[in-house]
Amino acid sequence: MNLIKNDIPILEYDTNSKAVIMPGHSTNFHFPEKAVMLFMETEIDDYAMTNKCD
Repeated sequence: MNLIKNDIPILEYDTNSKAVIMPGHSTNFHFPEKAVMLFMETEIDDYAMTNKCD
């Protein structure tokens, strides 16, 4: 893994072309129907409060 660091964490990336989960990868892993990926806790909390998400 070659992680390219950045002062802004969301702009960091890995230069490795092989992902752990990628099309054609033989595995028994199944994705859920719906999922949420959180990147910035404070911003997500603010959005949830502003939009009355319980």
